[in-house]
Amino acid sequence: MPSVLRIVEQRIGRVDRMDSPHETIEAHWPDDSEAFALKGDERLIETTEVVENIYGSNINVPPSLRNRHFKNTDSVQSLINEYRDFVKEDAEWEGIHNSFQPVLQLKEGEDSLIQEEYYEQIKGVKATIKSRVSFVHGENNWCFLALRGTKTKSPRWYFIDESDELHTDFTDICYQLRKHLTKDIEGASWNQEALQAFVTKMQRLEKVLLPHKRKRALNVAQRILEKKLDNETDSEVKSLLRRTLNLFRPSVRSIIVDFYQFAEQWIEILQPYLDEKRKNAKRKRIVYNLRNLERDYKSIHFSKELLQKIIDNCPYTDQIDQKIASCIIGVKAS
Repeated sequence: MPSVLRIVEQRIGRVDRMDSPHETIEAHWPDDSEAFALKGDERLIETTEVVENIYGSNINVPPSLRNRHFKNTDSVQSLINEYRDFVKEDAEWEGIHNSFQPVLQLKEGEDSLIQEEYYEQIKGVKATIKSRVSFVHGENNWCFLALRGTKTKSPRWYFIDESDELHTDFTDICYQLRKHLTKDIEGASWNQEALQAFVTKMQRLEKVLLPHKRKRALNVAQRILEKKLDNETDSEVKSLLRRTLNLFRPSVRSIIVDFYQFAEQWIEILQPYLDEKRKNAKRKRIVYNLRNLERDYKSIHFSKELLQKIIDNCPYTDQIDQKIASCIIGVKAS
């Protein structure tokens, strides 16, 4: 059992995320006997109880564990007393860090990039705005993109620098914005060519932005299909294999493949083969993953019906420019 509440929340959060395909999840807790339980277990349960009483916990501890380990009923009041002492002494709490602080500081404080009044003015606009796009002059070409969220995916920020390197971390993106949006920067006129260039780059990077398991599933499926195509003699099957492989290549058409959902389909197709491989493994200590299926591609059978079903049921989505909520593009002065 973890000894830190943050780790418990992270472990549960990895499966109970907003883009999970499952409506509910179960979190299983270790149920060690008194002989094997650690002092840290008691501290964890006590911390959870404190958090629950102060502002509400993100996790639910099984009653059996709580009754066994939680013994200090005065812990909440003790914490309140400690905080009062802290206020009197005017001391600092160390180690507390708001992960969104760099984002908030873009509009707050003496070093903000935009004025609070302007932010409140824009926030209060009632009209529906499809997308905000701004162009500025800069020493190099760069692009900031904010994609709107959906019912299954949270909003995301991206930054493409002058070296075409993609930045996805909030703190890093805030640094890049401060680096490129200097006080003496000037606005630029509309530049359709620059906008299209960065939209195309983002479209080609959509597969790169996938979670590791989904990205691995697509890569493995594509390589297996390529090996199948090289060894196939039936012309009808070869045609279906080529059409299926075309779905893996990012397109610049008005409708493109939703790689997130497409990867989920391939996980469902390949998982039974992986389960069978693990079941029949002679060496149980070896960890098998999707990559192991590439070597045994001959044992994986894609029937004509399955290939046609994959083509017919391929999930499509709009181009990435339809998902942009806000965009700032730096254009190098010629």
